Amino acid sequence: MTLSEKNVLIVEDEVSNYYLLETILKRAGVITKWVTDGFEAIDSIDLQNNFDAIFMDLRLPYLNGYEATRQIKQKKPALPIIAVTAYALNGDKEKAEAAGCDRYITKPYTKNQILHTLSEILTESIKKSENSNHSTFQKTHFHQQ
Repeated sequence: MTLSEKNVLIVEDEVSNYYLLETILKRAGVITKWVTDGFEAIDSIDLQNNFDAIFMDLRLPYLNGYEATRQIKQKKPALPIIAVTAYALNGDKEKAEAAGCDRYITKPYTKNQILHTLSEILTESIKKSENSNHSTFQKTHFHQQ
């Protein structure tokens, strides 16, 4: 899958971590927006409806990534969220999944890991959307007979 022109929200409070992620994504043609806490992430989702995915740091000020993910998934359940964290403690991956994260990446990560994970999750998202649209069409078509 080509990542060019995909819109990704980066939720990261550490500037150096943001710049690394942004550089990897921009070189692949991804359009990024950066926010630094969970509240800003939720506001961004409310104001801008065209994100294809989110990279979510889990340890954020004000509102952590777990809670921000829960709230975003309530509004946009199909929006893919990739947890990115330096705190790879026992149980964190499960906690991230329980909050609604679709993938979990630990820092330090590689360029290939970031791009592969994003490509994979966007491909899955498209397939789910197509299956949902096909199912809706079948139900509509079936009821019209």
